[in-house]
Amino acid sequence: MIGSVKLASGLQNSLLVSLLNLLLVVVTFAAFIFPRFSNWGLGLVRLIVIGLIAVVCLAVRDLWRRGTRGRAVLALLLCLPALFLFGELTVWEGPLYINAEPATPLKFQVRGPAGFWGLKILRPDPKASEHGDDALEWAWTIEWINVRRFPPMQLEFSYGTPPPGYQGWTAPPPLDPHATYTLIVKPAMGTGMCYTLQGALIREYKHPYPAICDK
Repeated sequence: MIGSVKLASGLQNSLLVSLLNLLLVVVTFAAFIFPRFSNWGLGLVRLIVIGLIAVVCLAVRDLWRRGTRGRAVLALLLCLPALFLFGELTVWEGPLYINAEPATPLKFQVRGPAGFWGLKILRPDPKASEHGDDALEWAWTIEWINVRRFPPMQLEFSYGTPPPGYQGWTAPPPLDPHATYTLIVKPAMGTGMCYTLQGALIREYKHPYPAICDK
């Protein structure tokens, strides 16, 4: 009972709530740096927004009290890292997380704060990469076309089925599970990322012709 009273009292302290929100900001930023955990970061952003609203409300109340004005000012200053995080998200150029699940057809998962612009899968023909765009043979491509909106930050879709808001081939050739394809993932901001795709295994790209990753 006493512990509950102390907790409730602490949550009415603008400085304490601001410190807890600052901790969420640090964890969220770390999650975005490591793409595998970007879904955690996207979920924590909502809590940070709620925390900011709570801090502002409590700080305004504390500013009216003579003995709590100092902590109210400090609490508001500690909100600056959260505002910095939101500013970074508008221009984030970090990597996206991509995963493939062994299914028929292959199922992809993409997520990250940079937004998912599209992908290309190059046929497993090493000679094609020595030439220009006209010589490249794509197994499948999709691209975001809803220019009035920012591309989604979390998305699941199957090979051969463009998700809503994207255009692409609807009847591509089946993927050979034993062949190695080049997978190019394009975020909405920043440069494209290049991987190799074999079956449902996505690995770091290692190829003698790295220029095709810019296509």
